[in-house]
Amino acid sequence: MPAAAESLAVSGELGRRHVRSQHVAFAGRFAYLTSGYGSIIERVDAATGSVLNRVKGAYGSFELAADGADVVASSLLRGTVAIYDPQLVLRHVSSVAPAAREIALSSSSGWLNR
Repeated sequence: MPAAAESLAVSGELGRRHVRSQHVAFAGRFAYLTSGYGSIIERVDAATGSVLNRVKGAYGSFELAADGADVVASSLLRGTVAIYDPQLVLRHVSSVAPAAREIALSSSSGWLNR
């Protein structure tokens, strides 16, 4: 993806239903997409667009962040934060609020033991 790119529109087949992806996060050669209402998170090869794997996410997971070591998704509608490894293997889910509106990662936070 060129450094000058300001936006990316993504839609298509996600999970077995046609839904629009609400959020995209990039980490290395991968793009992670979440559908929110579709309860699906996908790992995509950013160079080819090939879907490498997809997993079930919490309903309402619109926000997504990735840093190469972790992929995190917050559910606006369930109030949870889910932590995945880069291959989207679920590590942990926590209920944090009635609605989890935003999510971000900081490599210096140190709050997650590996």
